[in-house]
Amino acid sequence: MPAGPTVVESIRNGDESALRSLYREYRQPFIKWMRSEYSCSEDDAADIFQASVVVLYDNIISGKLQHLDKGLKEYLLGIGRLKGYEWLRMCQKENAGVKNLISHYPLNLN
Repeated sequence: MPAGPTVVESIRNGDESALRSLYREYRQPFIKWMRSEYSCSEDDAADIFQASVVVLYDNIISGKLQHLDKGLKEYLLGIGRLKGYEWLRMCQKENAGVKNLISHYPLNLN
């Protein structure tokens, strides 16, 4: 894949093959990283990757991403880190809801 700024410009100019290439190249390493970093399932990691690529794309198209201080992979991982935190917060809320439900409606197995 070409260097980060070249890919960003290609995507900004509507080159779908650059986006597809980025997607294919970074998907598996991202999922592996996400699973080890956040102990999430493969499906959750894939969903987080997808959401991160959408944010990356939106940032490129909107002009929010003007230049890269580091590489494109690092930028994508930064987005993924934020999405991972969102995922953790969502899981904590869901777990809290289940615990509250159980405490309000205890099972009587007698």
